[in-house]
Amino acid sequence: MRRGEIITVRTTAFEPPDHMVREMSSGSVNMTSLWEYALAPAGEGCRVTLSGVTDIETGTFHTPIFRVMMVLGGSVKQGLDIQLDMVASTLETEAHRP
Repeated sequence: MRRGEIITVRTTAFEPPDHMVREMSSGSVNMTSLWEYALAPAGEGCRVTLSGVTDIETGTFHTPIFRVMMVLGGSVKQGLDIQLDMVASTLETEAHRP
């Protein structure tokens, strides 16, 4: 993915404090993802179990280049770190709602 690429993220299910589902898509790479988060208390924090499916459509030159860049560029770990930060932010926001 190019620097500045926009990924659309929608929360499609949120059942605090233990379940969330997010859908992600990118028009320029023809990619869609569905990630389900299960949250459980663990000491002073929580354990996050992530199940997901990502579909990258074939048929364009973007597909093989995208897959190679995701692995070689470290984007998979970076993407997971960003997602976990977003989960934490969502949980913190919800915890402060009346």
